[in-house]
Amino acid sequence: MNYFNRIYYYFFVLLLVALMSCSREPDFIDSTNLSTIGASYVKLCFALGRYDKDFVDGYFGPDSLKKIALKDTLSLEKIKDYAQILAKSIDSKSGEDKIRSNNLKYLLLSMISRTDLVSGKKMNFDKESWLIYNCISPTYSPEYYKDIIDELETMIPGNGSLTKRWLSFRQKFVIPENKLDIVFKLAIIECKQRTSRHFELPSNDSFKIEYVRGQPWGAYNWYKGNAVSVIQVNTDIPITIEKILGYVCHEGYPGHHLYHSINDREFYRKKGWIEFSIIPLFSPKAVISEGLANYGIEICFSESDKLEFEKNVICKIAGIDPSNLEKYNRILELRRKLKFMGSTIAKRYLDGNLKKDFALDWIKYYEFRSDQEAENSLRFIEKYRSYIITYSVGYEKAKNYFAANNADDSESKWKLYHQLLYNPTLPQDIEVKR
Repeated sequence: MNYFNRIYYYFFVLLLVALMSCSREPDFIDSTNLSTIGASYVKLCFALGRYDKDFVDGYFGPDSLKKIALKDTLSLEKIKDYAQILAKSIDSKSGEDKIRSNNLKYLLLSMISRTDLVSGKKMNFDKESWLIYNCISPTYSPEYYKDIIDELETMIPGNGSLTKRWLSFRQKFVIPENKLDIVFKLAIIECKQRTSRHFELPSNDSFKIEYVRGQPWGAYNWYKGNAVSVIQVNTDIPITIEKILGYVCHEGYPGHHLYHSINDREFYRKKGWIEFSIIPLFSPKAVISEGLANYGIEICFSESDKLEFEKNVICKIAGIDPSNLEKYNRILELRRKLKFMGSTIAKRYLDGNLKKDFALDWIKYYEFRSDQEAENSLRFIEKYRSYIITYSVGYEKAKNYFAANNADDSESKWKLYHQLLYNPTLPQDIEVKR
C-alpha cells in the first residue's frame, strides 16, 4: 500500500468510526430494557439537578451511579433529548412490567416539562401543574369563599379584623419553645406505635427531629435511605397544638417517612427497580406523597382519639388550657375548606395577574397569616411554584378515593393505605370519576 493509499485508508477508518459513534445511542443513557431505562432516569435526575437544585430531594442508591451521572455536565437541551429518547422507547407491557413502565414513562414526561421550565420556557400555572404533576387545582367562585369567611366571622371571638382575632385566639394554643421537643417525641412514639400495628417496620426504622429557622416551609422530611429520616421543623412559625400530630403524621408515620421507606425496601432493594432509589421533588409522585401524608392523620387517628391525645398529653405537658380546644378544632376544620385558595393565589401571582402586595394581603386574609407567615408563604410559592397544588389536590384525591372505596373506619382505612403504599401509584390511579 503506497503512501497516499494509506492516507485514504486511515481517513476512511476514522470517518467510519465517527459515523458509528454519531449513530450510536449516547453512553449516558441506555434504553435496552426497563432496568437500563431506570438507571438512565436516575442519571438524568442528577444531570437536571445541576441546574435545578431542588429537583433531587433524596438519593439512597449506589454511589457509582451518582459518580457516573456527575462526571459530565449535560446541557438542558441534551437532558430533554435523552429523556424523550427514553420515554419513546418504553413499550406497552403487561403485569408487573406494565406498572413499572407506566411509572417510568410519567416520570420521564414530567422531567421533560420540568426541564423546559428550568430552561426558561414560559407556561401558565395550570399548564405547568398539569405537565409536571398530571393535576390542575380547581378554582372556586368568590361566593364559595365568602360563605366560609362569613361563618368563620361568627365563630372566632374578639374584636378587630378576622385575621387579627384568629391570631389572638390561636395564641392560646402555641406550644412553648421549651416544651416542643418533648411533645414531638411523645407524638412520634404514639404515631409509630399506631402505624406498627398495620405495617411491619424494620428494627432500625427511625427518624430524628431538628429545629431550624429561615425556611419557607413549616416542616420537611429528608429521607436518608434504609428506613432513616431527618425531619426539620421551622420554628420561625408558631407551632400550635394541631401541628404536633399534623407534622408527625405528615412527615413521619404514616406519611413521608413510611412512604419513602416502603419505596426503598420493596421496590428498590427487593425488586431492584433503581428508579425508586431517587426522590425527584417535581413529579406526579409528589401528588401521591403529599396527598397521602396530608390524609395520614385521618388514617392514624379518629377525631376522638386525636382530641384525647391533644388534651391528655400535649395540653398537659405544654401547659395549655384545653377548655376551648374543641372550638379551636371546629374552626380549623372549617378553615380546611379554604384549602384551594393557596393554589388560586399562587396561580394569579405567578401568571402575573396579582401583584406582590395584593398576594400578601390575600394570604393574610384568606389563610389568616401574620405578616411574617404571609412572607414565608409567598417565598414558598416563588421557590416551588405549582408544587403547592400537591398538598390540596393530593389530599382531596386521597380523601375521595378512600370514601369511594368505603374506607370509613380505622381498619378499612389502614388496609386501603397498605394497598396504596405497596403498589406504585400515580394521581390517575386514585382519580374518582364523578
